[in-house]
Amino acid sequence: MEVIEHHRRRRTPRVVGAPDGALARGLGRPWLTAAAVIGLVLAAGLSDHLALPAAGLLALLLWRQSSLRWHAERSTADRGDEVAARTRWLDAVSGLSPDAVLVFERDTDGQLRLVFTNPAFSELFGLRPQELLGLSEAATDEWLAGLASDERPMPPLLDGDARIELAGPPLRTLLRTSREDRSQRVYYFRDITHETAVERLKSEFLTTAAHELRTPLASVYGFSELLASGRLSEERRQQVCSVVHRQAGVLKHLVDELLDLARLDARGDADFQRQPCDLREIASEAIESAQSPDEDQRLQCACGEQALWVMGDASRLRQALVNLLANGLKYSIAPAPVQLQLHHEHLDGQDWAVATVSDQGIGMTAEQQQRAFERFYRADPSGHLLGAGLGLSIVQEIVQHHGGRIDLRSQAGVGSHFSVWLPVCGAAQTPAVQALEAAELTS
Repeated sequence: MEVIEHHRRRRTPRVVGAPDGALARGLGRPWLTAAAVIGLVLAAGLSDHLALPAAGLLALLLWRQSSLRWHAERSTADRGDEVAARTRWLDAVSGLSPDAVLVFERDTDGQLRLVFTNPAFSELFGLRPQELLGLSEAATDEWLAGLASDERPMPPLLDGDARIELAGPPLRTLLRTSREDRSQRVYYFRDITHETAVERLKSEFLTTAAHELRTPLASVYGFSELLASGRLSEERRQQVCSVVHRQAGVLKHLVDELLDLARLDARGDADFQRQPCDLREIASEAIESAQSPDEDQRLQCACGEQALWVMGDASRLRQALVNLLANGLKYSIAPAPVQLQLHHEHLDGQDWAVATVSDQGIGMTAEQQQRAFERFYRADPSGHLLGAGLGLSIVQEIVQHHGGRIDLRSQAGVGSHFSVWLPVCGAAQTPAVQALEAAELTS
C-alpha cells in the first residue's frame, strides 16, 4: 500500500470531494495488468476524501491505454513485417526451384483450393498462375488430365506419387510427389525427361550389346565344340579354325569399342592428351592403318602441302579418321575409291581444319542420316556386313571432345561424305614457334 498526499489550492469542478487548501490523505493500490500499471485504486481516506483531479486520472488512463495500443500495433506490425519477409523468402526459394509446385489450402467449407503456384509450374505447363488460382482440387485435377498423353492417362491427384507423361511435342515425363497436413496439400512435379531417356538408352545399349556379343560368341562356342570332338579332317579343321579366329576377332573388336565408349563416357576430357599436331601427318597414318593388302588402291589421300595445326590428341584423331575410312570401305564395293581430303576453312570468324572422307557406296536416306551417329545403328538392315554400329558414335564423341563437329551428306545409292571440323590452333602454339621461343629463353 502507498500513502498519497495531495494538496488542492482551490476548488474546481474537476476536483472530487476536496475542500479549499485541504491536505488530502489516503491509501491507494496500483492497478496492475499483465503488461504494466494502468491506474490507481483508492482504498481509504485518512482525513477527507482523497482529492484527485478527475481529468488527470482520465488522462493517465488514456495515456496508458494509448501506450498499450501503440505497443500492440507495433507488435502486430513487426509480426506482419516478419510474415512478409518470410513470404518473400519462400517466393524466392520456390522461384529458384526447378520443380513445379502446387499448394492447396482448405477454405471455410473445408474444400481444398489452389492458392499458390511457382514460376516452374507456369513454365512446365505453359500457363499463367491466374488461370488456375482459386480452382478446387477436383477442377485442377480435371485440367491436368487433359494435358496427359493418350497412351498413358494421368492418375488423379489423390493417388499421390506417380510418374506421368505430358503430350508433346516434345513428349515429357514428370515425377509427381505430394505432402499434406490438416489445412493444406502440396504437390511437386519434377521433369525427369532427360533421366528417363538416359535410362532407356542404357537399357537399349545393354540389350543390343548382349545381342551383338551373342552372335560371334555362339559361333566360337559351336565350332570349338566341333574341334574338340576330333572327328574333323585336317582340311575341315583348318576351315573351322579360320572361322573361330575370325569370330574371335569380331568379339575382340566389339569389346574394344564397348570399352572405348565406356571410357569416353566415364573420363570425358581427362582421357585426351592434347598438344599441337599436324592433321596431315595424322591423315597419312590413318590411311596406312586402314589400308589392307588387297585394297591398297582404294584409299586415296589429298592432304595438300600446307600444315594444318590443331590442338588435340593425335592418337584419338587418328582413331576417328580410321573409323571413317573403314566405314567407307565397308559400305562401298571394290574397286570404288574412298578418298580423304584436307583443307582450311574460315567460317563464323574462326579458322577450321576440315577432313572429309568420301565414298561411292550404298549411301543413306534422310531418315538413316538422322540416326547415323546413334549407338548400334547400322544403315545396312540386312546384317550381312560385320560391325556393331559403334564406329560413327565413337567418331562423334572424339570430335566433340576436341571442340569440333562432324557433318554428314549422303544420297542413297550414290555415296556419303563425312566432314570433321576441328579448330585450328594459333601460330604461337605450333611446335616451331614454341621451339624458337625456348631457344631465345636459353640463349
